[in-house]
Amino acid sequence: MKTLVVILALCGLAYATNCPNLSEITKEDIDNVNTVALVTVSHAKGNVYKLNYAKYFDVTKTPPPTEYEHSRTLTIECGNKLEDFDYILGCKTETIDCKFARRYDKLTPEEKKLLKIEQ
Repeated sequence: MKTLVVILALCGLAYATNCPNLSEITKEDIDNVNTVALVTVSHAKGNVYKLNYAKYFDVTKTPPPTEYEHSRTLTIECGNKLEDFDYILGCKTETIDCKFARRYDKLTPEEKKLLKIEQ
């Protein structure tokens, strides 16, 4: 029985991985990730997205990487869908355990302040 509980818990964790929130970004959201980046969706097929990384933001406890791959693949494991727009993507590690994906053109003044974007 204990084994079944552990397996179900791990399945729940795996399902929660890469189900980014698409609504407003909060300070708590930023505090719960290690990387925040401006990305563009360049291609989508089902729930798999090809992302082009434009820049990283220096807003987390972990400094942004100085060198990084400019193109990465993200698989969203829930019903949330990304469109062909620029997004602010916040993840534990680049495209793993993503917590938020907010359309750049929908950022509020408060979100821009959190991200240190000049208005």
